[in-house]
Amino acid sequence: MGEAVTRIRAIPGSESVVYIVLLTAASLAVLTGYRTRIAGVATAALEVSLLVFGEGNLDLDALLATLGVALALMGPGAWSVDARLSGWRRIHIPRRRQ
Repeated sequence: MGEAVTRIRAIPGSESVVYIVLLTAASLAVLTGYRTRIAGVATAALEVSLLVFGEGNLDLDALLATLGVALALMGPGAWSVDARLSGWRRIHIPRRRQ
C-alpha cells in the first residue's frame, strides 16, 4: 500500500490514474483480507504488467508479484475479513482404526 501512496503523490506521465486506483484497491483488499485470492491475483497481475512495460523498480515489482501469487495460493488468514464472513476452514483427518 505504501507503494501505491508514493505513486499517487507523484504520478509519472506514463502511468495512468486507473492503474493507481486498481493498485490501491488491491492493496487495501490484501491489507484487510477481503477477497484475498482475487486481491492476490490482481496485485500479481498489476506488478507483472509493470515488469512487462519496463516501468518501476524491477526488484520490488518482482517481489510484490511473487507475494501476490503466494497469497492467492495460500488464501486468507485466521483474522481476515474473509474468515469472518465465510468461516475459516479446517481439514479434520480421522484417525485410522487398528
